[in-house]
Amino acid sequence: DTWSMTHEVLTHEVVTHEVLTHEVWTIDSLLIEVIMSSNNDGTTLQYDGTTLQYDGTTLQYDGTTLQYDGTTLEAFFFNLDETCVGGQSGQDGRTDGRTDRRRR
Repeated sequence: DTWSMTHEVLTHEVVTHEVLTHEVWTIDSLLIEVIMSSNNDGTTLQYDGTTLQYDGTTLQYDGTTLQYDGTTLEAFFFNLDETCVGGQSGQDGRTDGRTDRRRR
């Protein structure tokens, strides 16, 4: 994992509850939250500084926005000051990425 030398993974949490797998990555100054449906369980999310690789599908990451060329992955990412900088906020108006979706 040579990329970890320049892009520090501060935290990585995986929580599986009912049909969702909940992954939260803290990389550099960003909190990247990934909600995966059950059919994606067991896959990995890799970060090399510019590209997030998910199950063979590339998510483009330029520091402020995350682009995904599929429809099975929900991604949220936030500055650690809890200001939303990209992605989609939940219908509950979440802005800090910490709404506990595992309650669903």
